[in-house]
Amino acid sequence: MRKHIQPSLIASILAGIVCGIGCNPMMLPSFVGPDPTVPPELHALDMPKKKGPVRVAILVDNGIDTREEFLGVDRQLGELLTKQMKQMAEESGDKLEFANLKKLYEYKMSHPNWQEDLQGVGKDLKADFVIYLEVHSMTLYERGSRELYRGRTDISVSLLRVGDEDDIPDKKEYHGVYPQVRNAIPVDVDLKESEFREQFMSFVAQRISWYFMKHPTADTYMDDK
Repeated sequence: MRKHIQPSLIASILAGIVCGIGCNPMMLPSFVGPDPTVPPELHALDMPKKKGPVRVAILVDNGIDTREEFLGVDRQLGELLTKQMKQMAEESGDKLEFANLKKLYEYKMSHPNWQEDLQGVGKDLKADFVIYLEVHSMTLYERGSRELYRGRTDISVSLLRVGDEDDIPDKKEYHGVYPQVRNAIPVDVDLKESEFREQFMSFVAQRISWYFMKHPTADTYMDDK
């Protein structure tokens, strides 16, 4: 004799699932199929005719700002963005290869005017694409206060196809705020400036990686961590 599941029981099970995911409908697709993704916001790093991995060089310029909280941001952001995009490529199966960070920094040190010829830099580094980040401004504190952390930055993000001298780089302006939704974070002994800067820069690297890599739709709606 076949037993039928009561509709009320089915409703209870579905209600339990919804509550279990925090009543966020964006999370429901993960229970019924593959996670939906958002395509790259600027341009995908793909070369359909190339058999091997696509080689990418990430170059960051922090301008001439010499405030202590700003020093070394080019190197830190480059490292975090490279790490983020490597991880995303491995998870998605994209064949990407990134210029060695140590060699990249040595190249920048020996070519002080490298920003003037990004095509040349890309060729020297044997890259297929150059991602160029020009940091225009950055602060770690809430406006008008040194007692509250809130990171803000303005960065020009460009993508250059190496070898195409007539190519007009894809470009987009990034305006980052962290935390976005939560209140500013009080400055205290439990969170040093260097630690907050690491959090902020990791957030920025993730958001900029979305310009070139697809990412789960649910991540777009997640609050600041």
